[in-house]
Amino acid sequence: MGTVQSSYLDTIPEGYAGAIANEEPRILISRTVETVAGIGFGVAVMQGTNDKGCIISDGTKFLGVTVREQSVAPSSPSSFALNDTARIMTEGVIWVANSGGVAAGDLVEGGAAGVLKKKTGGTAIPNARWETTADDGDLAQLRLAGGSL
Repeated sequence: MGTVQSSYLDTIPEGYAGAIANEEPRILISRTVETVAGIGFGVAVMQGTNDKGCIISDGTKFLGVTVREQSVAPSSPSSFALNDTARIMTEGVIWVANSGGVAAGDLVEGGAAGVLKKKTGGTAIPNARWETTADDGDLAQLRLAGGSL
């Protein structure tokens, strides 16, 4: 039998945007994507125009964070397309990219295009905090304690 793989990374990747970070209990809901350009994984979303719809959050009316899904259409493998059913975490721990750098224990606020950041003066996301430390643009674990609907 031939060699399947002959080189290996020294470490496995820590996570991917929108990946569930651990095996703690979590709450996931489903919503229909109303953002025309689609919504990426690990992005903050809020209530859309329609019942059970969602759009990228502008930092207000936080609903949850989109969860990575392997069954999306091949035409958009890293996001939910318009009218797709998105999985959204409202409680649990999830990997997300951050804006501006964060430290474990920091409170969370919304940023541009659904990217979350350390609370620095805007409206805090209720019952959310940064679980790990990360530099600007890097992935960090975000803890959602529920109650933000």
